[in-house]
Amino acid sequence: MKKIVLLSVFALLLSSCIRDLPEAAPESVTNPKVVETYHRAVSGDVASLRQISQFYAKGTNGFPKDNSMVLRCKKMMAERGDLSSQRELGLAYLSGLSGVSQNDSEAKRWLSMAAKQGDAQSKRALLLLEKKASNENARARARSYYRTKTQQDVINQTFASPFTIFQ
Repeated sequence: MKKIVLLSVFALLLSSCIRDLPEAAPESVTNPKVVETYHRAVSGDVASLRQISQFYAKGTNGFPKDNSMVLRCKKMMAERGDLSSQRELGLAYLSGLSGVSQNDSEAKRWLSMAAKQGDAQSKRALLLLEKKASNENARARARSYYRTKTQQDVINQTFASPFTIFQ
């Protein structure tokens, strides 16, 4: 039990470390204004996070091109209520693009946040996600029905006439 609790705490700490930006800007960043912007981004300023995200996306102002850092910035902005970041993350998780693996529950989480703020595109994406889930449920029920039906047919054919085995 203690191991499970310790592993859970370690995973939580690790996920929070991965989600946030490093305290210091990369050494290659020499412009004092950009360093100041980076420090505001680390503290959670959404406008600064957007700028830093763009620097990482394009590989400009001394920042290396790094999609994982762009994703970190997007998550930080989304967690702070930025509508466009919530929508972009939701769509990324829905499609499995932008450096994330396809994950319907994460997509629903971010799209729901954006939809609550009135974003029409997120609302449409949530409807598609719900339709996809209902289609998958229908397919699963159909597979289960046909599997059960096939098993019943085999049993019925086997025991319908026990003397057919000996003929």
